[in-house]
Amino acid sequence: MSTGQDPIPAATREFAGLVLAGGASRRMGSDKALLQIGSERLVDRQVRILSEAVGDPVHVGLPFGDSVAWPLPKGAIPIRDSQPDCGPLAGIVAGIEAAASGRLVVVAVDLPRIHPDWIRSLLDRSRPGVGVVPVVGGLLEPLAAAYPRSALSSASGRLRSGRLSVQEWAREGLEAGWLEPWTLTAGEAEILLNWNRPQDWSPA
Repeated sequence: MSTGQDPIPAATREFAGLVLAGGASRRMGSDKALLQIGSERLVDRQVRILSEAVGDPVHVGLPFGDSVAWPLPKGAIPIRDSQPDCGPLAGIVAGIEAAASGRLVVVAVDLPRIHPDWIRSLLDRSRPGVGVVPVVGGLLEPLAAAYPRSALSSASGRLRSGRLSVQEWAREGLEAGWLEPWTLTAGEAEILLNWNRPQDWSPA
């Protein structure tokens, strides 16, 4: 999947990539993974972006137990949510468990402005055992973040107890020290604008 044109820094090769594409897309009314941006589906774009940033393979997070209703991006590896109807936390748990490197960078499928340089900037701020979560206006952005292997225990515990908020889980990570914040300026925060509703989407 990588283009091979630019060497991937060793620091980013330590990370596995995960595109979270298991959501129900209820507000959009259709599967956000299949929305077109230019000549690509969003899911193809996100896999390509992560591949350019961290190398192959890139995982695509899918709902628990469901069959895939659309072709996966070439070279992508599907993984299933670790439990049904548990939101993105279940996908992140499955992603950390599948990450051979033990470190995971997560990108939601509905973030059309994410690009490889932004992901590299995110990962440059991480260090062994400590991930990074962007902060915009005091709110965390845990669906465009980097996680260490040490995050798995608390995420799994929250799943078992039904505490599914990724915001609360990420704040727990900041308090415990396995996450550090990256506060974005207003201009930087535009990278994380997402497509939730039909009026948000633009094929350009």
